[in-house]
Amino acid sequence: NEDPSMVNFKFDNMWSTLEYQITKLTKDNLHQLLELVQRNDENRETIRKLQLEMETLKRENKALQISLRYSNAE
Repeated sequence: NEDPSMVNFKFDNMWSTLEYQITKLTKDNLHQLLELVQRNDENRETIRKLQLEMETLKRENKALQISLRYSNAE
């Protein structure tokens, strides 16, 4: 039979190791989540800028089409 104090020591040691691993995994997950949130925000901003640029290009295209129609009509 194993000495009860040794069993207790092994259990405490195992628990400490598990607790450390859980803490490390939790911190890693939170860090990855933070990165994802940041990238999502960056992507949203990029999409917003591209949408604005597209609207500008559509307006310019429309103006050029109208201008071309008038110049062809003359």
